[in-house]
Amino acid sequence: MAPPALTIDGLGAAWGPVQVLWDITFSVEDGAATLVLGANGAGKSTLLATLVGLHETRGGSVSLFGESVDRVPAHRRARLGVAFMSEQGIFPSLSIRENLVLGGLRLRQRERAARIDEVLAMFPELADRLGEPAGSLSGGQRKMVGIAKCLMAAPRLLIMDEPSAGLAPRIVNEVIDRLRDLHAQGITLLVAEQNVSFLELATDVIVLEGGRVRFSGPRDAFEHDNQLREAFFGLEGLQEL
Repeated sequence: MAPPALTIDGLGAAWGPVQVLWDITFSVEDGAATLVLGANGAGKSTLLATLVGLHETRGGSVSLFGESVDRVPAHRRARLGVAFMSEQGIFPSLSIRENLVLGGLRLRQRERAARIDEVLAMFPELADRLGEPAGSLSGGQRKMVGIAKCLMAAPRLLIMDEPSAGLAPRIVNEVIDRLRDLHAQGITLLVAEQNVSFLELATDVIVLEGGRVRFSGPRDAFEHDNQLREAFFGLEGLQEL
């Protein structure tokens, strides 16, 4: 049996003297689509940055595909098959092509060119605009460039921070559809969000509250916990679910 894509045990993190995460423990199975839900300030972004090696831990451990990465820097975690898309996701002043090249820097030039063709086949709307600055695109198109940039490294695990940020509902649905396609292709997903629309993509749900795990389990269990759902999303959120 394959080890989990990600295992977190007792993880803590802080910004200076301020503790942000306490005793975070959960796992992401290989092939899962795990949604991390929480309000602003719950610790979602700090959690993701810590997992990919961009922020120091304060206790606990992290393993990727069965290998401990507690003392492994971010670039070596990426080589294990992890790609991270921050809320920004792209370099706006660079062209689409340049963003894709940066996503595939560890590839040889010929491999990189072939990979760009493969990625553009998934995002054909970008193919005719490769020379345009990524920052000139619409919000939804910028998100697609960010995802495409991550895919240049052919990741096994794609970690995303707030992919719905700044997007209209119609575009959010398009992003969800693209992520669903990637998940169907075998890519494991870990997505931090406030937007409950992403529940339709998830196999599992983690809920953060005040830097602690309030809930961890299958989506079905979360959807049947009316008290938890109402506490976090209120009546309006319950209707959306």
